[in-house]
Amino acid sequence: MRSLATATAVAIIAAALSPISSAQSPERAGETQSRPPVEREGERDAHQSEQPARSLSLPVRIIEDPVEAERAEERAQRTEQHEADDLVAQQRAAIAAERAADAANDQVNIAWVQTVLAGVGTVALFWTLLLTRRSVKEAGRSADAAAAAVQAADRTAEKQLRAYVGIERITIYNVVAGRQPTVEIEITNFGQTPARRLTAWTEIEVLAFNEVNFLVNDTKESPRQTLQPTAKITIESKKDDTLTKTELENISSNFQKTYCFGRIQYWDVFDVERNVIFRHETINNSAPVTGRSMPLSAEGNEAD
Repeated sequence: MRSLATATAVAIIAAALSPISSAQSPERAGETQSRPPVEREGERDAHQSEQPARSLSLPVRIIEDPVEAERAEERAQRTEQHEADDLVAQQRAAIAAERAADAANDQVNIAWVQTVLAGVGTVALFWTLLLTRRSVKEAGRSADAAAAAVQAADRTAEKQLRAYVGIERITIYNVVAGRQPTVEIEITNFGQTPARRLTAWTEIEVLAFNEVNFLVNDTKESPRQTLQPTAKITIESKKDDTLTKTELENISSNFQKTYCFGRIQYWDVFDVERNVIFRHETINNSAPVTGRSMPLSAEGNEAD
């Protein structure tokens, strides 16, 4: 295609130069006739040197191949599109960079806010821990107080509901020389619940005023039984030997006393073992044969 365009251009140039050559030929013929041969050669050389200059001043029109023109147009369009795409990409990159900068600033602001909130949260957490510690201490004190109150309530309830067994009366009989003094011991449950497995050990002795040893014979155990609230039982006990005349005289002279002492054992409804230690005595030199009550001694009486 390029060779065809070149050939066409050469033909056009040749057609343009042909009139000029025909116009110059008569002049050259006249000059040949009037001038000497030497001059014609010089002029011919001059004319030959001027011809290229004149021929270059002629307009040249180049006809472009349509296919090449279409391709050039496509290349130009692609170039323009590429430049437009580059411009759009640059604009998008600039917008993205601006957004990234804004996002970075937002992140910095958020980081500051988070730092401040973290500091506030730390202070709040410390304060919460302090208050929690105080609350735990107060709760511990409250729990201890509640436990103490519960224990006190339990003890109070136990004291109110438990069985209370004691001696209501001891009566002595047969304080006569040659006979065995005998006592009747009335045991009562003064509490509100039963006294279980109750038993008693009792002794009757004629002893001096300053006697301190009151020993109970453990073999003298009464049968075990349950004593209901407000109920009573009577246990009878006798002196191991008969009362001598000397003992009777000492009792009448206040050198000796007749003592009834012993121990009561039982379990309450809370399964706690209870013990009652008692001691009763005669109070004057009168030694009745029947039916005199023996009051409590000043010492020797305990109960739990």
